[in-house]
Amino acid sequence: MKIRTRAFLLGIVPALLLAALLVGYLSLGRLADLESALRHRGLSLASYVSESAQYAVVSGNIAVLTPLLEHLREQDDVVSMAIRRGDGTPLLTFGAVPEGLSLPLAEAAVNTSTHIAFSMPVKIQAPPVDDPFLPEAREPGRVVAWVQVVMSRAGNQRVAREMLFNSLLIVGLGLVFTVILVRRLALTGIRPLMEIIDTVRRIGEGDLSGRLVANARSELRGLQLGINRMCEGLASSQQEMLRRIDEATAELTRQKEAAEQANQAKSKFLAAASHDLRQPLYALGLFSATLKQTVYTPGQIALVEKIEASVHALEDMFNTLLDLSRLEAGILQAQTRDIPLQQLFDRIARDHALQAEDKGLRFVVRPTSLRVHSDPLLLQRILSNLVSNALRYTRRGGVLLAARRRAGGVRVEVWDTGIGIETENLSRIFDEYFQVDNAARDRRQGLGLGLNIVRRLGELLGHAIEARSRPGLGSTFSVNLPAAMSSESGEPERRRDHRLVPGSFSGQRVLVIEDDADVREALRGLLESWGLTVLEAGGAGQALRTAGADAPPDLVISDYRLSAGENGIDTIASLRRAWNACPRALLISGDIAPESVAAMSASGLPVLHKPVHPARLRAVVATLLQS
Repeated sequence: MKIRTRAFLLGIVPALLLAALLVGYLSLGRLADLESALRHRGLSLASYVSESAQYAVVSGNIAVLTPLLEHLREQDDVVSMAIRRGDGTPLLTFGAVPEGLSLPLAEAAVNTSTHIAFSMPVKIQAPPVDDPFLPEAREPGRVVAWVQVVMSRAGNQRVAREMLFNSLLIVGLGLVFTVILVRRLALTGIRPLMEIIDTVRRIGEGDLSGRLVANARSELRGLQLGINRMCEGLASSQQEMLRRIDEATAELTRQKEAAEQANQAKSKFLAAASHDLRQPLYALGLFSATLKQTVYTPGQIALVEKIEASVHALEDMFNTLLDLSRLEAGILQAQTRDIPLQQLFDRIARDHALQAEDKGLRFVVRPTSLRVHSDPLLLQRILSNLVSNALRYTRRGGVLLAARRRAGGVRVEVWDTGIGIETENLSRIFDEYFQVDNAARDRRQGLGLGLNIVRRLGELLGHAIEARSRPGLGSTFSVNLPAAMSSESGEPERRRDHRLVPGSFSGQRVLVIEDDADVREALRGLLESWGLTVLEAGGAGQALRTAGADAPPDLVISDYRLSAGENGIDTIASLRRAWNACPRALLISGDIAPESVAAMSASGLPVLHKPVHPARLRAVVATLLQS
């Protein structure tokens, strides 16, 4: 309820209650007086007629009462009157007794809602002198007749209605006067308060432009002035705050632009590092592998093996740091689809067979027909890191890669019989740079980032990574994957022996397409040392001229990024069209841009990422030529 309404009610309700009480009290008093007057008048009339009728009744001269009756007829409130003998026989009457009104022959007063009737006896009174002509006069106190008078209440009711109307009129005029007075007083006293309330409401809504006119004649004047000062202070603070917000917004915009520029620069650097910095490292690995084919003395062989070990350690660290930088830069984007696990298992088995063989370990990949929903490249990176880590810390026994259904999904596990992990270290193995059993920080064992990258890739893909271990007995790492969305299934492939059996090639023709001369020379020398016939070119046109339009090679090895805007996918496609044949092809890339990775994945061509380990390259080449 509004304050103005309350003020009106506070002024009007008491006045209304007081008026109602006064009207009720005065009206009831007045009505009681009228009723008493009517009763007294009726009794007086009945008594007067009773006394006047004594002589007429006794003498039998009723005619002398006629003037009295005529006088009573002229009274508005006298309805009827009758003089009756003691046996009820009427002597003289006028008017009719109202229906439903019955008067006894006894001294009484009878009330109805509209009439009041009186019955009065006519008694013999003792005469002052003895009258010989009226023997009845000698019996004083004897009832000789009855006088009955009926009075109407209509006059009283009319007076009551007039009085009620006049009272209500007076009360109404009083209420009008009260309303005018209260309104004037309320508006005079409450208007400043209402203005204060409205101004405070607008302040609450954020409008600080309103000001109050300090016209109150009470304590509200001080409140008006205080609210004006508060508005001015808030407006000043708001302007200052808006100025600071604008400055902060501008600064945030500058910082955002700087961050975006830095992120773009970082992405460009990573892209350049992925390709340009990999090139000399890739060439160095190929040259060292070729050099190993040309030395024979134990000292020379040991020296080359040390060079190879250093190159491989550098490659691993470079790949690890580059992967970590890509994750931190946020340029990795998951492209999930339904994939058969066996294809990933085959690649991982092929890539790590030589690592297991060099350490004398059994590497078992259990065939599977299960299909999962994930990003094939990132999932392969996770599983490859887990297998590589297991082989690194296993001295005897072996490593098992397997998959099984679990709780509506698929669980891939990597088991090893390695050194195991202490319970207190299980929660730390996924931290950056943490390594088990590498207190000397031997860089041949990596940087301690492999499992950290596994955890980050798992978070990116939404795959939970778990680890459990028993010191001295081995460890198990699990990757929980969602099952494939489609119901398509395949037959598990037969179990293969994934150990690479070294052997010589039989002079198959291999076309190498690489725009970097050092890498091209190193790759040519390595392939020739394996017994392959190598044709080399820097682009698509030179490749067609070198190989000949009618003699497609047995295998095409092409870099993804070539000069003059060419890429390996389009180059291989154009050569196949020119030869009207589809020789086996292999892409080698150092490009990490999401669009490039997506294009290579969609091409269906096998891909090796620089720097490529010579043994891994040999295994892939052997697989492609044998197939």
